[in-house]
Amino acid sequence: MKHKAIFVKKLMPRKEWKEWYEKDPTYCNLGEVGFGREKKLKVAFVVVDYIPQECEKLTDEELVQLDNYYRGVNAVPRPLKDL
Repeated sequence: MKHKAIFVKKLMPRKEWKEWYEKDPTYCNLGEVGFGREKKLKVAFVVVDYIPQECEKLTDEELVQLDNYYRGVNAVPRPLKDL
């Protein structure tokens, strides 16, 4: 059975990013969204076969940002490698 890599983003608090995801190079901080107490980080990563409910697909611009990041940290799979 062939699996499909899907590149997604999830909003999360800065504390969650720092405690769980920041040290793992397969997670990419795409920047902050929102204001004040509602401010969250957009974090991109790859999932297999389906998109979890709390996630959404990356835009084309975000795919480029993630691809550049993955190239810099030598992470795979790269979202734009075959384009």
